[in-house]
Amino acid sequence: MEADSESDHEPRARPSDDEDLLLEPVDEELRKFLTDCVCPLQHRVVYCPPLNCLVGTIGSVTLPEAYRSCPMLAIYYAKFRMRKRPFSYLHEGIQWPEPYVVWNTIAKKMQSHPYVRARSTDVIDELKLAIAGDVVVPPGKDNELLEKTPKAEIRSKYL
Repeated sequence: MEADSESDHEPRARPSDDEDLLLEPVDEELRKFLTDCVCPLQHRVVYCPPLNCLVGTIGSVTLPEAYRSCPMLAIYYAKFRMRKRPFSYLHEGIQWPEPYVVWNTIAKKMQSHPYVRARSTDVIDELKLAIAGDVVVPPGKDNELLEKTPKAEIRSKYL
């Protein structure tokens, strides 16, 4: 067996200044927009595709069938839930809303964000394709939001 040469163990060099120029600058307004609307909390929640589950700092949960094609909506809901119930954790007994309710909540935040109001862009449609591509909002259900879920509906889910 031949010994490795020393060059194999040297750390990689940093990119040169010329290579740095090839990278596009990050639009800080866009970053803030995405952070405010799509990633609202600092809670760590990660999607594990092989297991179809979310893993958080406290607990894990298998994704319901309705969320398997849109795991970003599941991450958003998990973070939303952790904000509403700070002493709770991710577990298999979580009652999941329909994916369109989560999308409506995100879309409503995006519509009122200064980034969208200052530009005439299709950013909401582009993000819907990226994070909620096959989610269809039924007619008349555009105003169903996570915050506006009636208490009676929540109680009936737990009974």
